[in-house]
Amino acid sequence: MLCGFDLEKIVVAREQRVPCCHASWDDIEDSCQRTWPVWSSQRYQSPITIGNGGGSLKGGMWPTPDQASDVLWSIVQTEQAYRHPPFLYTRPLVKGMVESLQLNMHITDSLQLSLVPRTMLSIACAGGHLVWEEEMDALCAMMPRIEFQSLRMIEDYTRALKMSRHKTGRMDVLDKASHDVMKMTGSLDLAALIAQGIVYQRHVPRYLFQSITHHLKSNGDNDASLKALGTLGTAMAHADCLNRGESREISILTDMLMDRIDNASKTSAIPPYHLHRLHPFLVWVYSAQGTQPKLLQESIAAREDMCIRRPHTISTFQREVYDVLTSYMGLSCVMEQTLSGISVDIAIPAKCVALEINGPSHFYRNVDSSTVMLPNNDFKEMIVPVVQPGWRLVHVQQNVWDTLLHDRKDKAEYLQSLVHHGATS
Repeated sequence: MLCGFDLEKIVVAREQRVPCCHASWDDIEDSCQRTWPVWSSQRYQSPITIGNGGGSLKGGMWPTPDQASDVLWSIVQTEQAYRHPPFLYTRPLVKGMVESLQLNMHITDSLQLSLVPRTMLSIACAGGHLVWEEEMDALCAMMPRIEFQSLRMIEDYTRALKMSRHKTGRMDVLDKASHDVMKMTGSLDLAALIAQGIVYQRHVPRYLFQSITHHLKSNGDNDASLKALGTLGTAMAHADCLNRGESREISILTDMLMDRIDNASKTSAIPPYHLHRLHPFLVWVYSAQGTQPKLLQESIAAREDMCIRRPHTISTFQREVYDVLTSYMGLSCVMEQTLSGISVDIAIPAKCVALEINGPSHFYRNVDSSTVMLPNNDFKEMIVPVVQPGWRLVHVQQNVWDTLLHDRKDKAEYLQSLVHHGATS
């Protein structure tokens, strides 16, 4: 809170399901030092042992798991409100709070189940994509025992998994839970984000798609914002790619979304920002029909304009590949090219080949395999030959590239095999 951090007020706000005020970093740290002076004097490091009463040994010398969850959530809110510097995971207080959750000590019921989704999101925001893999696994293991009471709880879970690129096989739990909650009450905006998060796990949310279909039938256009339609449409396009077009739920929902998008476009011009978000869905739908209506052309133009204006972060790996293709192999290439609104890392126009440079961010962090790509890669591989007839997309894998060390001849041969034969690994 701006006037000081009060842990008790944070707990009350959480129990009453109301937002709590933001505190400054100094407020939070000062309050923790006053509440747990011995623990803070040890730079938030304590020998937590199994069976110590949820972290409350000796009258609360350090936080209980629930208290640690509340403090972590406040830290994340501070980071989001004040744009605190990144690398929160390096700070002793944050590391101490994650340790106090006791997630890697196999203690059952040490953390309230209702706090698990928010705790997972806090860890993801604080650096879960870099550290705390065991803690993320422990929180995923709790998923089947949670009574999800709102779409917000489920969205916290899916957002945390997406942010940390953490793969779990328990998406059927979230699919059925969101379906049940959506039947009672629900926001299409949140449901769309949940669908996108579940598909990000390479799982097709059939139950959720059914409840969204029912929701749209019951509410008409009243709850169908263009933002929600864009998010949901992208999720459906990626899900259909994973499912190879065999989902009846996706087929029914596609028609409903297209009706609403067409109605919106007839009422007034759709702003470029929303056209940009709708593009994956539109290009997927109209490519299957083999047509290019005005709405699709407008979305392509909006997407290409957004790609031009958006700053690109080009990795060292991508620059190395580009250098071998141009300087050693003599090919004319374009970095960060768009093909009908689909962005590719490197394009070779003379060969009609697009290359995706697959570094670590293209894969799940906790899966010991470089073959399980994120679903947007599947979508891009499927859609490029459709929007650009004669073109194909191939993947340059970093795990293969790194084995070639600094031998440009071997790297050129590897790229040659991709360009001419279309191998993807």
